[in-house]
Amino acid sequence: MNRIEQLFQNKQLFIGYITAGDGGSAYCIDACLQLIEAGVDILEIGLPFSDPIADGPVIQHASERALQANTTPMTILEIARGVRKKSDAPLILFSYFNPLFKKGEAYLHTLKSAGFDAILIVDLPASPHPYFHAMKTAGLHPIFMVTPSTDEKRLLQIAKIAEDFIYYACQKGTTGIKETLPDDFSYHISRIRKATDLPIVAGFGIANHTNAQLALQHADGFVVGSAFVHLMGQKVDPAILKQCAQEIDPRKNAHRALQLDAQDPLADLKKRFLLPKDTVYLCNNSLGLPTAHASCKLEELMQQWKNFGAEGWFHEKSNWYQAYDKPLRRMLAPLLGAQEEEVVVMNSLTVNLHLLMVSFYQPTVTRYKILIDTPAFPSDLYALKSHISAHGLDPEDALIQLKPRPGEQLLREEDIEEALVNEGQSITLVFINIVNYLTGQVLDIEKIARLAHSKGCLVGCDLAHAAGNIPLSLHDGNIDFAVGCSYKYLCSGPGGPGIAYVHAKHHHTEFPRLSGWWGNDPATRFEMHSAFTPFGGAYSWQVSTPSIVSMAPLAASLEIFQEIGMDALRKKSALQTAFLLELLEQIPSRPFEIVTPKDPQKRGCQISLRFHENAQHILRDLKTHGILCDYRAPDILRVTPSPLYTSFHDIYLFAESLYKIIIEQKCEQRDNVLQTAYP
Repeated sequence: MNRIEQLFQNKQLFIGYITAGDGGSAYCIDACLQLIEAGVDILEIGLPFSDPIADGPVIQHASERALQANTTPMTILEIARGVRKKSDAPLILFSYFNPLFKKGEAYLHTLKSAGFDAILIVDLPASPHPYFHAMKTAGLHPIFMVTPSTDEKRLLQIAKIAEDFIYYACQKGTTGIKETLPDDFSYHISRIRKATDLPIVAGFGIANHTNAQLALQHADGFVVGSAFVHLMGQKVDPAILKQCAQEIDPRKNAHRALQLDAQDPLADLKKRFLLPKDTVYLCNNSLGLPTAHASCKLEELMQQWKNFGAEGWFHEKSNWYQAYDKPLRRMLAPLLGAQEEEVVVMNSLTVNLHLLMVSFYQPTVTRYKILIDTPAFPSDLYALKSHISAHGLDPEDALIQLKPRPGEQLLREEDIEEALVNEGQSITLVFINIVNYLTGQVLDIEKIARLAHSKGCLVGCDLAHAAGNIPLSLHDGNIDFAVGCSYKYLCSGPGGPGIAYVHAKHHHTEFPRLSGWWGNDPATRFEMHSAFTPFGGAYSWQVSTPSIVSMAPLAASLEIFQEIGMDALRKKSALQTAFLLELLEQIPSRPFEIVTPKDPQKRGCQISLRFHENAQHILRDLKTHGILCDYRAPDILRVTPSPLYTSFHDIYLFAESLYKIIIEQKCEQRDNVLQTAYP
């Protein structure tokens, strides 16, 4: 396998073209080396001989300049040797047949010794020509060009004798910078693939990042020529060529992703989680993935259950009665910005909401309304409406659902403030999703709470999409109560235990409550008194015996959170979502809107995309690409990288896959039409 073939084994390639002698041999050598440093994999060095039928004015003028500078076949050898001294990047001589033929077969051996690997002769016949055999004898690989007008006979002839790759000149007419790729681009690539297994490289007109990215959706590489030749005609500093190549190269995102991963101080965390094979998992807003240590904890628990049975509740230091309660609160409280006695792990989110609503929703004749942000998760609405109805009130009147303004995607915080100013005297409870489940928007809960309290309202929060996602400050923010789940960003497992929080200022208030034995003082819990004695703190709202099995994976996950700290995770998350947004915004003619706020302070891990159509099809096709994210009817895709185990390269793979799917969908109907035009 030669060097060019080896390059194609690993990646899609970027090939650069310059005209030999344009600006002098020393200038050309510097230009070539700068392009290689920018990431160009192979260099085509064109012999200054122009065909005005194929070559546009940029290439024609370059040939004129090179010839006026007394460029000769020896100059080409000088340039090749100069490049080869500092780089082993493959070199291809680009030429027409006549000038090479006049130099004779001996010149081919000289080209090989100077460092050339292959020759692309545009007008070399595809039949076994003596000069073709002379190239092979000299050790030079023949590269052939195919155009949209190449007939099937010549295409099959080329497929038999070409080596390394097929150059597809995708534009009809002359070379030069083009705004877009032709409509029939993907069709002709597929036509060539039917004839050969060789890689296909596309050229002619590719001079910007978008066109290069489009080319790589179907081809194995792309060629940029006129963009570089144009700059060389202005005799720019070769460093400008490097910058130009970097701006054009769409693969830079992959390089950048790998660089970000290499610089990530949390990159090794990924090894501590059990991840699905061959899948980029971006569904953490629905279910986080398990820690590797969770399996150990569960196995240990199963052994205790097997060995001790019911005695496991009290057996030595590992007894279930104490093994999870305080450790979980100690590790969870800092994530919520709470005191340990303000937090309890119990039940599930909606059950906890019902239990706390019994205490915190006590409507009066004049103050009976609940204010909630929307779009709210349906379970919250079901729970709130059921409590309103249980008090004999009408949810249509008592529940104020604040919605985004017409034509907008996000709820404005000033609309929440306006509602509190206008109706605060009738509102008894403000219930806020700190991070919206659908849009990923983060609301300033502390600011909202200050205004709500000034109006005499209590403040409750849903932490489902906030806990483990963003830093929280429930105690200092004076939040009255909150409920959350642990199976999303906290990785406790399917249906993992819920979270409840009650501010310390309420711990000695005589609230109505639904009591159960696990909320009783643990010192007297097993004395089986008929009178309920609240233990104090958020503990008092406990009802049932907790599921110890479900707490083990949560303990394993929280150990990692305690070790790393929420600030470090939040910092990485902000970098990851910024990188994701950057990649999404590079997609031309996007068939979606980015719903999530661009301000990093107003978003967490989640980026939501609203598709104009076919959102479910996009989700399905992403899955075939090994990408798993989340769909919410009718048109939202939720993409949620986790700083715990999602890499920057994972994010790059998602964006590239999404772009390919979008292009494939756009091309599908077009290609069907073209099948008729090119039978």
